[in-house]
Amino acid sequence: PYDVEAALGAAASAKAQAALVLSSGAFFVVRDKLIAAAHRHRLPVVANPNYAEAGALVAFGASFSHMYARAAEYADRILKGAKPNEMPVEQPSQYELIVNLKSARALGIKLPQPVLVRASRIIE
Repeated sequence: PYDVEAALGAAASAKAQAALVLSSGAFFVVRDKLIAAAHRHRLPVVANPNYAEAGALVAFGASFSHMYARAAEYADRILKGAKPNEMPVEQPSQYELIVNLKSARALGIKLPQPVLVRASRIIE
């Protein structure tokens, strides 16, 4: 993940049309570098919502703000005496689709109206 420039350059040379960034701490630590390299190579990025503000064209995934709120509720219950091993494991229940129009303009991409209508948030 730390040689993103070479990796994305190779992808662009191989005629890749986009870069899908997997949810990984290894990639997150180089998020800004990764997005900048992708833009230099004219590759739109699809990633999780943590990449939207950094410049991913489209971000989709579990709502981190909702998950953080649920985690706080669990912490509160534990601090009030609940036993963690008796608490149910939850999976994300809220998802978001974020479209970055600033990145779309920079890459010369016009996104279809149905995608824009379904977006939970649009970054201008």
